[in-house]
Amino acid sequence: MNAGRGVCPAQKGVKLLKITVSTPMKGKEITEILTNYVRGGVSFTFLRRSGLHYTFEVEGLEGEAAVTLAKECIRATEFGKVLYFSVAVDATN
Repeated sequence: MNAGRGVCPAQKGVKLLKITVSTPMKGKEITEILTNYVRGGVSFTFLRRSGLHYTFEVEGLEGEAAVTLAKECIRATEFGKVLYFSVAVDATN
C-alpha cells in the first residue's frame, strides 16, 4: 500500500492500468517526472525497466487518457520537446 493514498486499489478489486514508455534517453528523468505526478486522484508508480522500456502502473485513468497524460507530462519538460519517445498501454494488461 502506498503511504498517504488510502486503501490499495488492488485490495478494492480494481485492476490498475499499465503503460510503457519507450525511450533511448532520459529514462531516469521521465521516471522521476511521472512518479512525482499526483493530482486529481491520478498517479504513476514505476514497476520495472527492460532495456529501453519503462513500465508504470497508472491509478485514476484508463486507456488512452493515461497515455495522453504521460505524453503531456514528458513534453512539458525542456528535453521532452525534442526527445524521441513513445507511450502505449502495456500489452500485459
